[in-house]
This record gives sequence, C-alpha cells and structure tokens, in this order.
Amino acid sequence: MKEPQPQEVRAALERLLASVEMSQSARMGQFLKFVVEEELAGQGSRLKETVVGVHVFGREPGYDPKADPVVRVEARRLRFKIQEYYQGSGQQEALRIELPKGTYQPRFTWAEETPAPAAPLPVPVVAPSPGRQGMGLAAAVVLCLASAAFIAARTDRPVDEPLTPQLLLGHENVARAPAYAPNGTRIAYTLDRNFQHSEIRIQALPKGESRPLHGEIALDYEPAWSPNGSQIAFLRAIEQGRMAVMLCQVDACQPRKIAEVALRGPIDWTPSGGEVLAADRDDAASPHAIVAIPIEGPKRRLTSPPTGTYGDLAPRLSPDGQRLAFVRAVSLSAQDIYLAGADGSNARAITARKLPVEGMTWTADSRYLIASLVNANVRSLFRIPSSGEGMKRIADAGLGAAYPSAPRRAHGLAYQVRFADTNIWSIDLASGERRVLSQTPQLDTGPQIAPNGRHVVWRSTASGTNEVWMARADGREGRQLTFMKGPVTGSGRWSPDGASIVYESHPNGNGDLFLIPAAGGAARTITRENWNEILPSFSQDGRWIYYSTDRSGSWEVWRIQANGSGAQPVVRGGAFAARESPDGAWLYYTKRIGSGGGGIYRMPSGGGAEQQMTAELTPNFWGQWAVSENACTGWYSRPRARGPSGAWI
Repeated sequence: MKEPQPQEVRAALERLLASVEMSQSARMGQFLKFVVEEELAGQGSRLKETVVGVHVFGREPGYDPKADPVVRVEARRLRFKIQEYYQGSGQQEALRIELPKGTYQPRFTWAEETPAPAAPLPVPVVAPSPGRQGMGLAAAVVLCLASAAFIAARTDRPVDEPLTPQLLLGHENVARAPAYAPNGTRIAYTLDRNFQHSEIRIQALPKGESRPLHGEIALDYEPAWSPNGSQIAFLRAIEQGRMAVMLCQVDACQPRKIAEVALRGPIDWTPSGGEVLAADRDDAASPHAIVAIPIEGPKRRLTSPPTGTYGDLAPRLSPDGQRLAFVRAVSLSAQDIYLAGADGSNARAITARKLPVEGMTWTADSRYLIASLVNANVRSLFRIPSSGEGMKRIADAGLGAAYPSAPRRAHGLAYQVRFADTNIWSIDLASGERRVLSQTPQLDTGPQIAPNGRHVVWRSTASGTNEVWMARADGREGRQLTFMKGPVTGSGRWSPDGASIVYESHPNGNGDLFLIPAAGGAARTITRENWNEILPSFSQDGRWIYYSTDRSGSWEVWRIQANGSGAQPVVRGGAFAARESPDGAWLYYTKRIGSGGGGIYRMPSGGGAEQQMTAELTPNFWGQWAVSENACTGWYSRPRARGPSGAWI
C-alpha cells in the first residue's frame, strides 16, 4: 500500500482535532499537531520528552523531566484520546495516526495495516444474584413530542461482548429520566404529557405493563429508588423555582413531602435509605450545593461550591457508599464531574472538559461512572474510572444518549436518547415553491439571508460541533465558515455590506462576540468579558453591533463598535435580542414575561421612549420574529394551544 502523503496526514489530523473526542482538549491537540508536523518535516527522531516539554508545554530548556512529568502524563492521556476517537466518531477513518507507547514519534498507517480496533468496552457489571435474570437497558428516544425506550441484550453474555440496544417502550409523549430498580427487575421513568402533566411510571422488565406510581395529577420528575427498592423519591413542582422532595411506597403509594429544594435535577439515596441527596441553595444569590435530606429532620450541606458559580448538581453515591460524585457547574454550559468522600470532603475534579453533563450513574461494582457529556448538542456516554484516567466513549450507545442509570445489584444500563433533525428551507413567496437548502441529519437552525439575497448563513452541527455554515441562496456550495471546534456557536448576522458576519460563541463558558469575513478566514474577537454577550446584530450603517448581555444580573441591550471598542448600554430592564429596522430609524427588541410585561418593543434608534408592539411573545419564541422593509409591519411566530405555530403579521 502506498505511503501516506503529507496532505493526507494533515487532513486526517484536522478531522481528529475537530472530533467530539478531541475538540475540548486544546493542549493535547497542540501536542499531537506538534509531533505530527515534526515527523512530516523529517525531524521525528528528535522528538524527546524535553523537546516536547519546551515546545508544547512552555518549559525552560534544560528542565528536569523526572521532577516535572507533564509530558509523560499528557502523552498517556493523548494515547487514550486517540484510541477513543478511532473507536468512536473516527471508526471509518482509512488513515490512522498513532502515538506508540515508549516514543513521542507518531506513526501513520492505513486501516488495512492497523489491527482492528478492540470492541468498545462494555459497562462493567457484577454477576446477578442466583436465580435472577439480569437485563440491560438503553432508554428513551424523543422526536418532537414522541418518545421511545430501548432494552439491551441479555447481560449474561461474555464480558467483552458489545451492548445491543433494543426497543423497550414507546409513547406519543416524552419519556425521560429512566431509573433502574436496585435488583434490575423494574424501571421507573417520567412521562410528560404535553408538558401539562408529568407523572412517574413503573414498568416491569423486560416487557411488563407500565403503571403510574400514584393517581395524583401533578408535575412529578426525577424518580430515584431507595436502596432496598421499597420506596421511590421524586421531585414535584410546587411553584416557580421550588420543588418538593416527595416519598412514595412503591406498591401502596400515598405521596408525602419531606422537604423543599430550589432546583429540579437528579436526586439519589444514601445506602442506608435514611436520607435523600439533592441540589439546593440558601437564596437566589448563592450557588447550589449538594445537601442530604433525612426522612425526618433538617438538611445537611455536603459540598461547598465556589461563590459566583452555578454550583453543584446531580449527586450520585457509589453503591458501596464510599464516594460521592456530583457535577460542579461554573455555568450551565461549563461543567465538570467531581468526586468526594461520602460526606462531601476532599472533592476533586475527574474531568476537565467544561462540557454540560446530562446525567451520570455508578456501575454496580463502584469502579466506574457512566456519564453523558454534551459537545455542541451532541450527547455521548462515557465510561470514566474513578481516577479520571482512561475515559472511554461507549460507542454502542450511539449519539444522543443522556441520563444513564444502572442497577445497584444487577446487570444493565438504562439511558434516554433524544433526536432532532431540523433543516433549512426556502419558500418563493410568489409561487409558493419550496426548496431545501441544508439537509444534514443534525441540527440546522437560525438562517439569515445576505443583504443582496445571494447567500445564507445558519448554525449547523453537521461537523459534530456547533458552527456557522454558509451557502448560496439556492443551497449550492455549502461550506463550514467557523471552526470554533466545541463551544456553543451560532446567531450569525450579516453586516449591511455583506462582507462580514458577526456571531456568538462560548469558548470560555460565557458568550462572546466574533467577526469573520464572509469570504472565509480568521475570526476576530469583539468582546472578552466574563459575562455573556450574545445575539449580535449590526446597525444599518454598519458602525455598531447590538447585543444582549447579563453583565448587571438581568438582560440588557448594549452596543459596541465593530472594531470592538466603545461598548455602551442602550436598553435596560430585561431587554433582549435587538434589531434595527431596515431604514435604521427604530430599534426593535423583546422583553420577557416578568420584566414589566413581555412582548416585542421598539424605541427610536437614537434614543427615546419605548413602545410595546405586541404582548403575545412568550419566552420560548423570543427569536422567531422579524421586521418588514417599511418597519410598519413585522412577522412573528405565535404558539398555538394545539397544532403547529403560525406566522402572523
């Protein structure tokens, strides 16, 4: 077989660096890129530990690698990352990049020359109790308001045999948050009935009848089985921002409240069954912390998150009762998994990805966590040793997996899967002809037409991460415009001359604004603050960029010059998502319900009194409106009680 060419190696390298597995590991990406380029330049033989330490990790020449093992540690992590990629999203790669143990000199081989990758490691399990048939679970798929759940193959298979998810249950409503009974014979889950009534249901495995836990009409969420399987704890919405912690006997349920907490999220039990763990906070200014709630008695605070952060969420005690896992969130888009003693002491991070975590569970042997990490709206399950080293993606679960659950004393893994496939279409208003512009199996949203009508930009996850894409107005010549490689990115808006596109991205957890030439090239950072600057739009003269910011603690509209200077407030008091009218005379924006009246507002672009244009806008529809050419009428999407939303003037 022919020797890999440099351009082929570089293309394979770029795909690897842009992958879900690698995109949040910037330093390891630099490490890999450096050694690959050195090898391509014929300098591979000089790749010693100290060379990598100086050129990649900024160490001083002559430093002692025995005292500072950073290169060896990162090389071990990098090898795991590469293996994870070729067992995950890079399974179909023909050209493989390897970093063999014992050297920092990479190898480039074609797949036919490479040993077939090992089957993805299954979730570690313990043997079921004698006489009990264990089952594996993989749960709910949601499309629009439809959901379904899966059940895996029998778990008395060989340990290294891959999981085989199979359909378990289906609903026209939304099934979510599966929770395995400790012995693996039943599953509890939440069923949302059009978001007006949410109930806890129980189903026997593998194909038993589903029944409600109780007969009350309420909004119930997050079921959690007691260690002996006799009770279920769950959360009930009682008012805005308050949840009641409820208990029920599984077979004779009369729900009773034992406490209130400030957050809806996963809950758990202590191994003794005497306490429920949840996230709560003292007041709106405090971060959430993990608390233990006795069946009778006051709460105990277990963790102490840093001030100024969102806090600690999703407690999970290991089945052996020795370790507490939880999510520590700087913000909802920047989270990592922490491990502590059962009392919350000695907390340490075991991930460093700053990615949203959508649920986690311990394996029955207390050796591993199974967690769902969200990278650009793509959810994947990972098996994480308690050491944090050697994290592996569970490829059999596919993309979209979230909220995993494993039984304490049997085989199995339950998880929820949601899919959404949105495409960009154009409609000729004269003829009614419709044409699809983007048709990927991922999310394509937020289209914006260029001022000359010849091109369109939108947000897409087609590359595996959120990016801004661009095409001709007829859908031809589609291409990826931005390469942020991981953080939430989108809200692209054209400059009036069509030469530039401003967009938002969240590389540090909070939103910042960036400007990129429409012809392609390097993006320029416009804002660099520690708060959010999002939803940008140009003024009609091209001098200013309007944006929404939460710098004061509530949403406001500000503007900044296109060169990144001169930021100044424009509208306070809950204003959001501002856009100038085509003639530049008016600034239109929204206000959310609860900030003096919701709806679409306007004010003179040079300043002045505001006017409410419509009160019908709800928080979920803040982005679905536009101003017409003469600025006297506007289009917006209005939700309907039944059926799809409609366009209104």
